[in-house]
Amino acid sequence: REALREAVVVSANARPTDERGIVVPAGVALPEGARVEIVATRSSWTRVRFGAADVWLSSSALRELARPD
Repeated sequence: REALREAVVVSANARPTDERGIVVPAGVALPEGARVEIVATRSSWTRVRFGAADVWLSSSALRELARPD
């Protein structure tokens, strides 16, 4: 899993959005401190996987974790 990239949610109101940046109507905010897998990045948005959810978050709501050598 050398390609695995993970981050921690650092915002109390990390609202999931779709690929256009529009808040998902039934989406629940990811909890602060949640560990997520980074799937993709685009501009100021990051696509993450949290459990079964695969959503976009503002990149400023995340801090990428350092990978061990």
